[in-house]
Amino acid sequence: MRKIDFQKTRSALYIGRKHNGKILFMKCPNCYSKMNRKLMDERVSGYECSSCFGIWISSSDYSDWIEKNKIDSEASTISESEGLLPAIPERKALLCADCGTILKRYKIWPNIEFFLDRCGNCNGIWLDKGEWEVIASKGDLIKNLNFFFTDEWQKKLKKEELKIRREKMYQERFGTDDYKKAKEIHQWIHSNPNKNQLLAYLMDSNPYEG
Repeated sequence: MRKIDFQKTRSALYIGRKHNGKILFMKCPNCYSKMNRKLMDERVSGYECSSCFGIWISSSDYSDWIEKNKIDSEASTISESEGLLPAIPERKALLCADCGTILKRYKIWPNIEFFLDRCGNCNGIWLDKGEWEVIASKGDLIKNLNFFFTDEWQKKLKKEELKIRREKMYQERFGTDDYKKAKEIHQWIHSNPNKNQLLAYLMDSNPYEG
């Protein structure tokens, strides 16, 4: 893997960005091309790269939009999402377009390779080409972007992924029909007040003797 000179890369992000205290242009974290101001879906302000067409959303822009629209950002459920873009398998480390900190990748949905990159210092968010359109097409997800980066969501996501993996394991082990039947029996037994006696009955090869 090519060694990255983070100091050099960080400097590249800032070349030509400020003059007399004014921002002239912002450089793309991915390809360092010029990014242009853009008003996106739901009137969220951001920057679009003129070359790779990724999107950068500064924390201040997003916070202002949340405040302006009086949004209580909270995502309480995990749901499958179809038609998502495949994740980039290997990529260089990206630096925040606002402060130069290394961005961290976060998985967004269970068992779906879809990630967003976020700055742990200033909370800016980077979306590769097409990712903003996916987020915008999923209802209220734009309002809940920050929730995806919380420990609460990430723990819930890992728990859901573990459940999905175990379901797949049991289905392969028992077969589809037997697993469906086993789930029904399991639910019936564990919702029954006499579950201990029922389990003893089922485990006894001949409960009518002895």
